[in-house]
Amino acid sequence: MELTALLRARVSGSGDLESLLRLNSDNDRELTPTGDEPLEEEIAETRRDALLARVSEEISFRERALGPDYPFEVVGDPLRISLKEDVNATSHAAYLFMLMMTGLKDKLLPTSPAIVSRTGRGRTLFHICASIGVAGVLRDGHTYWFGFPRPDKSVFGKALEDLCSKLGFGRAKNPPPPGLPIAAKDDQIDVVGWRAFRDRRNGTLLIICQAATGNDWDTKSVKPHLGAFTDWFDQSPYREAMASLAVPFPVHHEVDDRDGEDYDEAVFNALQRLNHRHGVVLDRLRITESVSPIASDAEAAQRIGGYNGMNVLVDWIDQLKPELAAAA
Repeated sequence: MELTALLRARVSGSGDLESLLRLNSDNDRELTPTGDEPLEEEIAETRRDALLARVSEEISFRERALGPDYPFEVVGDPLRISLKEDVNATSHAAYLFMLMMTGLKDKLLPTSPAIVSRTGRGRTLFHICASIGVAGVLRDGHTYWFGFPRPDKSVFGKALEDLCSKLGFGRAKNPPPPGLPIAAKDDQIDVVGWRAFRDRRNGTLLIICQAATGNDWDTKSVKPHLGAFTDWFDQSPYREAMASLAVPFPVHHEVDDRDGEDYDEAVFNALQRLNHRHGVVLDRLRITESVSPIASDAEAAQRIGGYNGMNVLVDWIDQLKPELAAAA
């Protein structure tokens, strides 16, 4: 529904979803062997009603969670959503960018060579969202975009030195000692965030984040790499660091809930497991929530790596739309 409202620039409602569900149920009936018990209308209708109710609950949840940062106007009974006028607001741009990246990941959008290229660019730009999400966790925190390719096109050794300089502590090994990779790009580290104190000494809260946009996101934990990353330093900037994973979709959508089980309990248990595996999970809703306070901060561009590129997210959305139309 959100993608329809965004890409077709019109109101999207439960009727759109119901039409799709009816089409799918018609296909199911065509595959039912003659002579079997009809499934059919009643069961299919029950499933449609349950899914429509779940979608309505999810849209309402997103609207409550994000308030004015949710980029769609919502009207209920029957459910309808439409794109808000101020789609260039920073929080709206971040949400819509991540929505489209999720649509591409889930193959809900058409494809072409141009769209494949645009998707690759989107994976790089998602570092901006990850950086903002980490800064949101830290509240007034600083972040450094370490993932390759970096905005300043710096090589790995230079990025290590820049990170220590911004932190105010730590010292990178120069040159790298024998045995360590000579062609390292980012050593699986995408964003480093920290709570800065005026003494600029070590021993502060430090978050290390991996940004993941593909279907293999659950294999991208940064936890196994936290210790190995310290091998690049004569004086490591941390003894212990908090791990984090940033993803462009609402992470509770990946919960494997089964019929007859309590959905909220399933979400709780799944998020507990993700927290054990990945640390702090930053998804589309949490990242979007972090944008507005940062957007009103005059010093955000100096503190948060990549924040100056927020306008690039708007350009990416505007450039992808006609490519999707051409490929449809």
